[in-house]
This record gives sequence, structure tokens and C-alpha cells, in this order.
Amino acid sequence: MRVFHEPEPGMVAHTSASKVLSHSAANDWLHSGTREMWPAATKMTEALKKWPASEEPNETGYSLSNDDGDTIYSVFAKDNERAGQWVRGMAIFSQRPQFNLSFITDYYDWESLGHAQVIDIGSQGALSVALAKKFNNLQLIAQDGQKGRDDDIPEDLRDRVQLRVHDPFAPQSCVAADVYSLRWMFHNWSDKYCIKILQALVPALKPGAKVLVQETLMPEPGTVALWKEKNIRATDLNMAAAFNGQERTVAELRSLVTKADSGFAFQTVIEPEGSAFGILEFTWQGPVNQNTD
Repeated sequence: MRVFHEPEPGMVAHTSASKVLSHSAANDWLHSGTREMWPAATKMTEALKKWPASEEPNETGYSLSNDDGDTIYSVFAKDNERAGQWVRGMAIFSQRPQFNLSFITDYYDWESLGHAQVIDIGSQGALSVALAKKFNNLQLIAQDGQKGRDDDIPEDLRDRVQLRVHDPFAPQSCVAADVYSLRWMFHNWSDKYCIKILQALVPALKPGAKVLVQETLMPEPGTVALWKEKNIRATDLNMAAAFNGQERTVAELRSLVTKADSGFAFQTVIEPEGSAFGILEFTWQGPVNQNTD
């Protein structure tokens, strides 16, 4: 793997690669890759043969690579050490320029919303804090299956940023908010479960409510540099092997959201140069929900 090199016989020296691995996040990322993702990838073909066209998270290469056949979520729920290693490894992405939250805070017109409530779904609060620092007009609630750490919210923002526990498949508990943000969630799930997440939002939506979907946008073949397309398609395969998820094109995401409910009206897609994500904006133009009157 050329992690080290031998500048002269009998001497082993560090390289830029070994220096990276001396950092804990990179080390955890490598361990999770070899412990979780590589075994799943080796079983992907077997899973496709056993469960063709499956959309279930427990019918994957990952499930076959674990003796108990569990989903990755179930494994992590039972094994804090593996879960912690995964979370710490994933943190390396936040350090990469293309994942910088400024692509979300700077390229969407949050100021135009006026005084608005934003629900940050599937988040430990990092995006909410970034938005609160920049826009005094926003009240934010970050929701995740496990509550984020209150200590991660700066004291001067705690009156505008709340952390709550919420299952994204359960009916949305924050009713009549102005914006519902779903960042980097859908690629973990098959269409079936993405639709369930969206349908759980519907009873909470008031007319004109905005739904922002932030995901890596799968390019059409031959439309971007080969190295970039290769990286995205490799991630796509990883999501399939571990979750039965996938990366999607703009057209696929639009179709997915409107399939969940025809009341979601597509408005625009924003693709910041250099960003790992695009932002798709939808507004709710369906029936008025009694909960939001």
C-alpha cells in the first residue's frame, strides 16, 4: 500500500500517507472501512443473487457479512465500540473542503425567509449551529435518532438552537415550520424508505413550507471528469453493499420526492462549484393539513 518507504536499506521512513493515519479520525475511518465496508462489498454479489431488487436494509452484502444477519444500524446499536469508531471515522468528511457547511449556508437564500423556523432532520446540530451563527432570523431544531450533545451548542446560540430526538419514519413532531432540511440522508436508504421519510413529513407541512434535499448528485455518464464520476460511483456501490441505498441523479431525486406525494412541487436545484452536495428545493402545494391551521 506504500504507507511507508525505505529511503535506504534497513531504514523505514514515514510518508504523507502514514502521517494522515497518525490522526485518529483517519485511523478510525480506515478501521471502519476494513471492518464494515470491505466485508460487505465482498458479499454484495451474493446478496444480489439471493435478494434481487430488494429494498430492505437487512438484505445486503453487509447483512451476509455478519453472522447474525443484522443491518448496520442494528450492529451499531448493540456495539458501542464499533458505532463510535464509525462516527469518529465519518467525522473526517467534515474536514474535507467539499463537505464544508458554507456550501449550504452561503448558496441558499436563508435571509429571504424572514423570521423562520428550520427543522434540521437527521442532524446532531452542526448545520443548525452554522446557520444560527450567520442568520439571526432563524430558529432551528436539530433532530436525530439519538440526541446531540448540548455542550456542542455555543451558549450564546442555545436560545435559537434546540436538539431533539426524532425517528424520521415517525410523523413529524415539529408542525408548521417554514423549512425542513434533509441533508445526506437519502443515500442511506432505498426508494421505499426515502418515500416513508417524506410521507412522515406531510401531516406537519403548511402551505408553502420548503423541503430542502441535500445530496451528492450522481452525474449522467460522461458529463464530469472520469476521476470524479469514478469516486461517486464507488460511493454508490458502497451504499448499496451496506444499506441497500444509492446515490441519485437530479431526475431520480425529483421523481422520488414527487412519488412520495404529488403535493411536493420542485422549485430549483443549486449546485455550488466545488461542493460534494447539490440542494434541491421543493415547496408544499398539497392540501392544507388540519395540524397546521
